[in-house]
Amino acid sequence: MSEVRFEGDPDPIFTAPVRTSPKRLVVRVPAGAITGRLRLLTPGGAKAMTRQSLRVADASQVLSGFRLRGSKLRPRKAFFDQPAPIRLRYRFDAPGRTRVRVQVVRAKGTRVIRAYRKSQLPFARHSQTWNALERDGDVANDGLYRFRVGAAGESSAVAGKMKLYGFKFPVRGPHSYGGHLQEFGAPRSGGRRHQGQDVYAGCGTRLEAARGGRVQARAYDPVLYGHFVVIDIRKSSADHMYSHMPSSSPFGRGDRVRTGQRIGAVGKTGNARTTPCHLHFEIWPKGWRNGSPIDPEPALRRWDGWS
Repeated sequence: MSEVRFEGDPDPIFTAPVRTSPKRLVVRVPAGAITGRLRLLTPGGAKAMTRQSLRVADASQVLSGFRLRGSKLRPRKAFFDQPAPIRLRYRFDAPGRTRVRVQVVRAKGTRVIRAYRKSQLPFARHSQTWNALERDGDVANDGLYRFRVGAAGESSAVAGKMKLYGFKFPVRGPHSYGGHLQEFGAPRSGGRRHQGQDVYAGCGTRLEAARGGRVQARAYDPVLYGHFVVIDIRKSSADHMYSHMPSSSPFGRGDRVRTGQRIGAVGKTGNARTTPCHLHFEIWPKGWRNGSPIDPEPALRRWDGWS
């Protein structure tokens, strides 16, 4: 690269790059340059133009300190261990390279849940992801969170807000909880008791993982559960069991599953073949078939309220 052309007022300004590489070009902004796209010229006469404009700022605009210029936080509603990360994108003005601090703060109160510090250049695009974990590695509580950005040791500005939830309701369509016989502990033949909660939905309704983890079992039980899958959920000793699916889950034993990924569909296999299609869902606090399951209905209804 032999020359870089900056827009000027009234005429363009040409300057030689300080350093070049196959993927990077370093050039000093000449006096008199104004905001605009750069044109790159090679010794052979070839020309290229940057896709985006370079914003040229007067020193008086940036020497006063750090200023957050723009930010975008996505998604606005997130679930722990979902496939797509929680990501904040931002830009800032500053006199030069700055030690930037990004904080995740619980909206109710001022407690910092997570903090990140990086040395960054002003005017460029930056991003920071958050895995929904606190500093000690625990999953952050359900609720509203703010992301704040500022220079380390100085005050910061709110860059975005989002809601976080630890679980997602697994039945992704119209549904109902049935009556007493579908509840946990309801009597069953042979003196058994119902070990889960049934959720009625249309046959084939998408089933998603309420929380990500690793598949502990995927099998077919013709007597009771039909096609079922058990997930050892992340950051918990508990396992979740989903049964009566019409076919085998796409995830096999040992596979990693993320919150909200499709693990099957609502069906009526096993001893549900004569009933309407439904999900039979169980929660085992100490692991599948270790100890006893608990009533999952309160959790399901809570997840249903925000999913």
